[in-house]
Amino acid sequence: MKKSVKIGILILLVFISGAAMYYYNNLPLEVEAERIEKMTLISDFKENAKIVPQDRYSVSAPYDGRVKTVVKAGDRVQRGQLIAVLDDSDLRYSVRQINGQISSLSGQRAMASPEIFQSQVESLNIGIEMARTNIQRLEQDYQRYSSLYESGAIPKIELEGIEKALEDANNGLLLREKELELIYETSREKSGTDAFYSGQRQALLAQRDSLNDRISKSNVYAPASGIVTQVYVNEGGVASSMSPMLDISATEKVVARADILVRDAAALAIGDKVTVIQKIRNDENHYEGRISSISSYAKTSISPLGLEEQRVEVDIEFDRAGELFIGYDLDIVIETLRLENIIALPKLSTFRENNQYYVWKIEGDILVKQEIKV
Repeated sequence: MKKSVKIGILILLVFISGAAMYYYNNLPLEVEAERIEKMTLISDFKENAKIVPQDRYSVSAPYDGRVKTVVKAGDRVQRGQLIAVLDDSDLRYSVRQINGQISSLSGQRAMASPEIFQSQVESLNIGIEMARTNIQRLEQDYQRYSSLYESGAIPKIELEGIEKALEDANNGLLLREKELELIYETSREKSGTDAFYSGQRQALLAQRDSLNDRISKSNVYAPASGIVTQVYVNEGGVASSMSPMLDISATEKVVARADILVRDAAALAIGDKVTVIQKIRNDENHYEGRISSISSYAKTSISPLGLEEQRVEVDIEFDRAGELFIGYDLDIVIETLRLENIIALPKLSTFRENNQYYVWKIEGDILVKQEIKV
């Protein structure tokens, strides 16, 4: 090929490249544009909640004793309703014993003389035999309780209760035996006799009053209307005054309770509006509620991903709460920010120069750099 032809082809290629570059450099710039209008900006978050009673009561036995009757878990009870009865037969038996001791003591005082009256001795012997019988029964109970405790069937507090009862019974037996010894050792009324019998009588009266007080509390009544959510004792079992017999979840007032992350709870206040969502198959019911209480402390929980979180307990009141089952799962939407009549822009549409924000604004066919205030 001749040199002149090669030069011509090269000049032609340069010309074509220059023309193409000029063409593409002068094409209109394609951009994604959005018409901006004033709007309401809302920031909210969604959490799970559960219908729970605002108040919960743990009911304990007034004294250690056997359970004759008790309500069952799931029962609805009314305030003041009989929910449990303790067996007070042992207490009534003890009261009869003390009444006998008081009568015997009165007779002893009336007959205080060098002469020993057989009826007096027989009365004490009867009391001693009754006390021994009671001790034998308690010792059998103690053996049974010890076996139950060793097997883990009952807590230590119940074993300690029967130990205390056995100790009191032995002390009572010792008291009667000492009284019998006193009859034989005393040949005449000595100084201090009045004080002795008066003290014995006062002690017996105090014991009787204590037993009668327990008897009067054998019937246990509901402190509030609600649902029995947990029963810890069985009929025929032993109830301890140191542990609850049952729990009652009050239905007089129920709320939706949610555990809110600390960072979200910090923006909440009592009275804030909340949307409560009840899911029924494929439908949803929406209720308007308000925050009624916010816990003053955070508790640690584990997220579904196994991460440790700090959450705050928040209660929401709404009109239909009392119609739902306790334990019902709900969703709640809590609004944390509402700005009315503002211009909102996509974050990526802004850029900064010299600590000032700008956007590109279209005026006709031209892009203009527009300063904005954030």
